[in-house]
Amino acid sequence: MADTNPKPKQQSLLRQLFEGGAFLPSAGGAYTTLKKVGKQISSNIASNIEPLGYTDELSQSKSKLDQKAENAFLSAKKFFNAGVLNKTSMARLLTEHYVKSDSGDNEMKNRLDLVNMWAGKPQRFNTVQKSEYKPTVGAEPNMQYYKIPGVEKQLFSDLVRNGVMQGRFNGPIKSKQDLENALKIKEGGFFSEAKDDSGKKIGYTGTIMSLGEGTVSIGEDAKGPYISYYDKWDINPLYGVSSAMGAVLPKSVQRGIDKVVTGIPEKMGITSAPRVYGRIYFDKQTGKPIGKDFEDIFSKLQSEAKQVEQPVEEGKQSPGSTGGFAGLLKKKSSGPVGKKK
Repeated sequence: MADTNPKPKQQSLLRQLFEGGAFLPSAGGAYTTLKKVGKQISSNIASNIEPLGYTDELSQSKSKLDQKAENAFLSAKKFFNAGVLNKTSMARLLTEHYVKSDSGDNEMKNRLDLVNMWAGKPQRFNTVQKSEYKPTVGAEPNMQYYKIPGVEKQLFSDLVRNGVMQGRFNGPIKSKQDLENALKIKEGGFFSEAKDDSGKKIGYTGTIMSLGEGTVSIGEDAKGPYISYYDKWDINPLYGVSSAMGAVLPKSVQRGIDKVVTGIPEKMGITSAPRVYGRIYFDKQTGKPIGKDFEDIFSKLQSEAKQVEQPVEEGKQSPGSTGGFAGLLKKKSSGPVGKKK
């Protein structure tokens, strides 16, 4: 059964550290003490913040520069309160009520599991599973990658909806080119082309439920063509589309700061950002999606498409008239916590 009691009675950070023996003499000296302090702060953050957005409130300033400055302060306030003062935010309390009242998978359960993994704590709802796959390019050696079934189902529905509604999936999808032609991801308006430092196209970046800004790619192997998604789910309020410094510092400077803010804690063992990577395959023989969940989603969308083709009574909305990528804009899908979010 999932744990629905997120934390015991709150104590100050200093009391936590003393009771945890952080200041007792050890062979590691100051390094060990610093690591214990960092791990306690990250544990507090995971227990206290709502893992969505780098601030719990938005700047009311009219100037964009003033907004960024105020949001930087609000972001620092959010993480200081959670990590150092060990205070649970009102947004987190509301989230706890929300996840307890919903027995099914939802975005916040995914996020609560991800932030616990980031802090080296057990999942509460077990929404994140080990992935069978790794990226074909740039995979980190000896790194375990993870998948989130709820994210995969929503992403698949969002990505293929337009193509199904417009008849691009009427034929079998047996190759990478077939899949690219059917999806036409850029036409959805929610993804932009992603390139590596050399300018080579590596896929598309955009908002993915529970992950924030992630990368979607189209590939093919012996099993068939596939849609893949990737995100390194870490926390850095200074880098990314929703960061406090996005419009102030050049991207190259932001990337350098990111390597320090997220890289050093990982090397020290203070945090462990989960690498999320999964694939959704199409059968190269039948041209249909593989897996019952994806087959069901695909069949449902095809049924909706057929209904759209039928005459609709005046004043009524057709079942498929909401357009594509609707799921990417669900409640609480913007301004996420996590790298490049």
